[in-house]
Amino acid sequence: MQGIKYKLRSSFFNLLAGHISTAPSTAQTRKHTEDIRACMLAALGEAGARRFPYLVVRIGNALDASGLWYLRSSLMQALSQLNGEMRAREHIAGLSSLFEGLLPQSLGARTSPLEHDLRHRIA
Repeated sequence: MQGIKYKLRSSFFNLLAGHISTAPSTAQTRKHTEDIRACMLAALGEAGARRFPYLVVRIGNALDASGLWYLRSSLMQALSQLNGEMRAREHIAGLSSLFEGLLPQSLGARTSPLEHDLRHRIA
């Protein structure tokens, strides 16, 4: 009985403090992951799908958002060959923002030291 009181009291105070989890439901997460998958395949387009069929299969078979996250580098390589590196970087930057809230913080995008050096050289 005391455990139930503790849980109830703890939940109540967490609610007051705003600590109740607002993580997306499993259905929302699945939908968001499928949206990311669709964006990745759309970025490749028909020409990319013909030229890189293995990548289409890998994107289609990725089990979750972290699997898709790790495929960004392969997608970047394919897009670079199709459209040039600058356009590929733009696609990947936009795509990376879609992963927000789906990955552990340790998998989040980090600032590249190369980008930092490039900005200072240009300025």
